[in-house]
Amino acid sequence: MRSKNNLGIIIFLIASILIVTFGIAHHFYSCKDYVKIEAVTTNVYSVDYDDEGSSSYIDLEYEYNGEKYSITRKVTTTLNKQIGQKVIVKCDPDIPSIAEDTYMRDFFIIIDIVLLIALLMVIVISRSQNSNESKQKLDFDTPADFNTYDNTRLSEHKP
Repeated sequence: MRSKNNLGIIIFLIASILIVTFGIAHHFYSCKDYVKIEAVTTNVYSVDYDDEGSSSYIDLEYEYNGEKYSITRKVTTTLNKQIGQKVIVKCDPDIPSIAEDTYMRDFFIIIDIVLLIALLMVIVISRSQNSNESKQKLDFDTPADFNTYDNTRLSEHKP
């Protein structure tokens, strides 16, 4: 019974991993022609929302083909982010004001890793349960005092 439940969980996790991995691959494919350039952090800040928590952002400036561009990028944390810090961004050479959104990419990579860990845990637990169930079946099928039982039967049939 447990192995059927685990099979459903395993199938769900594999499907989820495939969907998230497809999204990550699509992101990388859509940014494959983007150009790496150096940008400078011009602002680091967090915005507090009433009941919904807060979000952190950095403003970046970069130059491409002699023109200056600025973007705002959502980040997971403002720790180790400083004004004047240089970072590498990837921008679309056809529309240089568009830069790769690394926040969502990183978010989905983390989700993929968590799903992989969950899948491995379910597989290990499932194998452990199957091993325990087969040991219990062996113990149930074999009498506890097998040798005593045989000796008793043999003594009953002695001439």
